[in-house]
Amino acid sequence: MGKNHIRLEAGILKTLRHLRAGLTAYHLGFEFLRPGVNAWRIATRRFVANDTNIFHGYGLPMLQRQDLVP
Repeated sequence: MGKNHIRLEAGILKTLRHLRAGLTAYHLGFEFLRPGVNAWRIATRRFVANDTNIFHGYGLPMLQRQDLVP
């Protein structure tokens, strides 16, 4: 029991370390890609402003304007 417990703790610590490294890499990547992300956001916002349902392309049921009116 004791040996397995220690091994489990070591595994958890290793996993946490990997997660932290991954998050750091992700954060750095995001800083690097931020201009592209901003451009994408602006594009999608324009899409929404054009009253285009983004979810329609993903096969989700389309929410009609009439559904919102009681």
